[in-house]
Parts: sequence; C-alpha cells; structure tokens
Amino acid sequence: MKSCGFFRKSLPWVVVFILMLSAFGGGMCCSHVTSMAREDRLEDVLDNIRENHVGSYDEDELYYGAIKGAVESLNDPFTSYLTPSEATAYFKRNKGEMVGIGIGYQIDQQKQFRIISVVVGGPADKAGLRSGDIILKVDGAELVGLDMQGFSDKVRGKENTQVKLTVQKVDSEQPAEVIIVRSKVIFPTVTCSIKNTSILYISVSHFNDAVMNGVYNCARQYVNENTVGIVLDLRNNPGGSLEASRKLASEWMTKSDMLVYTIKDRKGKDELGMSSEEHLFAGMKTVVLVNKGSASASEVVAGALQDYKLATIIGEKTYGKGVGQHLTVLSDGSLLILVSFKWYTPLGRNVHKIGLTPDIRISVDMDKVGWDTDPVLDKALEFLSK
Repeated sequence: MKSCGFFRKSLPWVVVFILMLSAFGGGMCCSHVTSMAREDRLEDVLDNIRENHVGSYDEDELYYGAIKGAVESLNDPFTSYLTPSEATAYFKRNKGEMVGIGIGYQIDQQKQFRIISVVVGGPADKAGLRSGDIILKVDGAELVGLDMQGFSDKVRGKENTQVKLTVQKVDSEQPAEVIIVRSKVIFPTVTCSIKNTSILYISVSHFNDAVMNGVYNCARQYVNENTVGIVLDLRNNPGGSLEASRKLASEWMTKSDMLVYTIKDRKGKDELGMSSEEHLFAGMKTVVLVNKGSASASEVVAGALQDYKLATIIGEKTYGKGVGQHLTVLSDGSLLILVSFKWYTPLGRNVHKIGLTPDIRISVDMDKVGWDTDPVLDKALEFLSK
C-alpha cells in the first residue's frame, strides 16, 4: 500500500496518530506496522525466556521452536520444518539408509504393530523376525496409543545399541523377547521377481533417485520374449520424488512427450510433466496394485496409467494426496517442506482427499486371510494369465 510507504517515512507522526486512535477506540490498517508489532511480540517472548526462565535453554532451539510453531499453525499435515539434524536424517531415509532393525510395518485393525516386510540380511532378519509377527513391547514399554512415527522413534536408535522387543510370532502361541542390535540398514527401493514363470513382479517401496536404476536392473534381468505381463506393486508406497514418478510412468508410455501430470501453483501457473525415458514396458499388459497406503507419487503413476488405459488398477482406493511440496534447505542446514502446488492426472483429475478408485476393487483383511497369503497379488496374476 502507498500509505504504508508514507508511514514508514513519517514514523514520529505515526506514533502520535496511533496513540490518538487508541485513546478514541479507533484502529488502522497497515500491514507493515502490524508485521513489525508481531516481530516485536516474538522478540519480547524470547527475551522474557532469556531473562526469567529458571531452567537452562539452547538459543538455537528457541528459534527452531518458534519456526516450528509458525509452520504447525498452518494445520497442514504435509508441511513441516526440520532442524539441521532432523533434515540430515530425512535425506538419509530418502536414500533408503537408516539405523534401525530393518523392518517394514503397519498398524493392523487391532491397533497392533505388525511386521509386513523384513530386509534380507538385516538385524531383524538375523534375529528370526518374519512378516506377520506382531511387536507388543519395545524395551518393556507398552505401545498402546503410539502412531507410526512414535513407534519408529522407539525402535530406531544409535548404531550398535540394543533394543529389546516383545514379539508375538505368527507360528507361536506365547510372546517371546528378542534382543536386536541396531545397525545401518539399506532399504531396497525396488525388488523384483518372476511369478508364474512369465510375469514380472516389481515392487516399489518409495520414490527416490534409486528407483529407475532398480527398475532397469529388473528389466535387464527378467524381461524377455517369454514375459507376458507385469505387476507393479505400489501398495503402502507413501510417495516421494515427483520426478521419479514421471520417469517410472514414462516406461509404459508409447512415445515421448505424453502428459504424465500437470502441477498448478498458488498463482495458477501450470507446469507439465511429460514422458521421456526408454519406454521399456510400452504395450505390455500390466496390473498396478494399490491400497490406502499408496499416496502422492504412487498416485501420479497409477493415475497416469489408468487415464491412458495402459494398466489395470487393482486393490483398494488410494490415500488421496493430490498436493506436492517444495523442499528448501536453509543456510543453517535446516529444511522447510512446504506444500506449494496441486497435481492433476492427464485427464485433469485431482485426487486430494478423494483417492484413486481401482478398476477392480479388492479389500483384504490380512488378519483373516493370513499373512503368508496375498489375495490381491493372486488376483493380479490370475488377471494377467488370462
């Protein structure tokens, strides 16, 4: 506002004017003055803590806490601020590297933490833990009320430290205590195998820079003239790199420069994600497996292949995350993860809070069918075999 510019040059007059307005119950609108008042309030609080708080404090933590509070006030579950140490851990996780015991897990219908995958050769694998086992306690502490992050924080820790788990194994009636030494674990982004002698099964756990190398390795190892179809398993894949999702979806496109997604920022500016890559799987009969844990970049891939009818989507309705974040690394190494755009499928669908509806819907209660079976995968293999 021009008036605000004037006020900045006439500060003494502004002070008198504000006092007059206060005396008569008036008010004024000037974003600059309001902004300065807010900054002053923040500094007043921090100064008060410095001068009067009886406990010890860390100056950096005061500011990190203030920034976190500002970000959390957005009430956006996909926007966050990470301190330098948290940011370092975040990027390691994105690379698939972390210190822990080497398991994938989820909360089942009984609100218990059930193992759904074990990293081959990892600490949990060496200790005999398997898919379907339920972790009841960590270091003797009950897990009731914990969310996924809270459970993760308990299980992870410093390298070469011990964690004691109370485990209900699928093949035992009585819980057992297992002591595991934490170590660095590399979680494979892509795993693959041959099913029914001629169907390539590719599982992608999350989208990072390693995805395409993993997919290319699968293709070189398994795709030949006898391959009749592909199962792309994106179940419980929370997403990740938008660029990685564009590249993966491109492998099923019949040519370059096909639209994979459109993103729109706050100002309505469009950015198009177009296909490229080698089109390794163009023309191959494909099924994509999804569930309520398939989100974001997973939905980008599934949505694009569904719009073009390049694959049949089987499973549950997906999570529904139709927004994306920009990552800004700040000068001190901290990280702002800010939702800054919406994305749309080639046909213009936005899945936010809606999810993608599969072409063939199958919802499975694993507690009833058993954790050594996979009815959804069985359905996909049957579909492709026909």
